Amino acid sequence: MPLPLAAGSLQGLSLLRAGVNRVIGLPDLLASLAGLRPSKRLRLQVILLRDEEGEPVAPLAEVEAALAETARVLELAARTRLVPTGDSLVVTADGPAPAAALDAPCTSQGLWRTDLGPAGGFFRGLRIRGGLRFIGRGAPLTVFVVRDVVGKCGCSLGPLGDYVTVDAEGLGGRTRRILAHELGHSCGLRHKPDERNLMRPKGPGEELTVWQTAVFRSSRHVTYL
Repeated sequence: MPLPLAAGSLQGLSLLRAGVNRVIGLPDLLASLAGLRPSKRLRLQVILLRDEEGEPVAPLAEVEAALAETARVLELAARTRLVPTGDSLVVTADGPAPAAALDAPCTSQGLWRTDLGPAGGFFRGLRIRGGLRFIGRGAPLTVFVVRDVVGKCGCSLGPLGDYVTVDAEGLGGRTRRILAHELGHSCGLRHKPDERNLMRPKGPGEELTVWQTAVFRSSRHVTYL
């Protein structure tokens, strides 16, 4: 099957899964809205890509610092812990990544176009699989640290995808919470202009509203086990 057609089929299946899982997660959403929020887990793998010379695109210490901030924010705002899918939350890719993946665009609908091309094939080939395969419940998320998310510091396919991209410049400073922000998109959250909110587009804060917390916790990526 040609790559764009295969990717399109996967996107269609993801849309179906997202709808099914929102129905399955409805009791949890209602419980969260009622203030019942026992600790949950989000299974995660961060893959640090290598450039054409084989060098990591970002210092490991910066990636680990961004992860620590992400773990703090999600525990505080959504009672959700990050759980590694393997021995470590962060791994470095074995060899150089293709240029299309190293410099992945994120303009309007940019990641969708990227997902239909060679970069999307590369990301899907490396992303971590798991959970209940048919409905995608409990599916882990994969974060790719790339050289440049063209147009932004991070990008996500939203609740239809199983991976996000962030770049080295987005790991520190006022965008140090961009990793947590993109995970929020993957778990169903939209942008919110409040400067204190995690889903603020520029310079994310660290707070979530009651509704955002309920949506995040009822995502197919966030489970009790």
